[in-house]
Amino acid sequence: MTYDTRNSIESPTKGIYFTSKYTFSNSKDANFNALYQTGEVNIPVGEKLTFTPKVSYLTVKGNDIPETYEPKLGGIKTEDNSLEFFGLPADKVRGESIFVGSVKLQYNISKILYADTMYSRAYISDEGFDFGSRKRESYKFGFGVKTPLGPGYFGIAKVPGETLRYILNFGYKPQ
Repeated sequence: MTYDTRNSIESPTKGIYFTSKYTFSNSKDANFNALYQTGEVNIPVGEKLTFTPKVSYLTVKGNDIPETYEPKLGGIKTEDNSLEFFGLPADKVRGESIFVGSVKLQYNISKILYADTMYSRAYISDEGFDFGSRKRESYKFGFGVKTPLGPGYFGIAKVPGETLRYILNFGYKPQ
């Protein structure tokens, strides 16, 4: 189920996005339940500024869970059971349940160029359908551009205890 009123997928300035997916498997090779939910609200603050709180929750519980359904955290979201978390390598952190909350502030420099900053906090658990106690934080700042060939982005991100990571992306369209 998906509900989407954003005015742009690449760098929205207003609108709501919510999606929820439930997967159930009961076979001789796998017996599990998986749930993915995410929601964001893009709130315009004046003409050029947008404030975006976002939450995502990914969990799985069962036996013989396929690797593709195991919750992962890090990098840009590239697959269904992977949560975006800048400052960590792609899919570096794993758990049975991962909850991520973030707040983003986006400033539109022009119709095609913007700057943004984001703070994210993740809670990781080794139990399915749980909110964990292991915590990670991420800080990100960068510049984006909208082009006819797709979005471009350059930024930096930091997770305490990890090295500073650079973000360079052209053409990847967010979900």
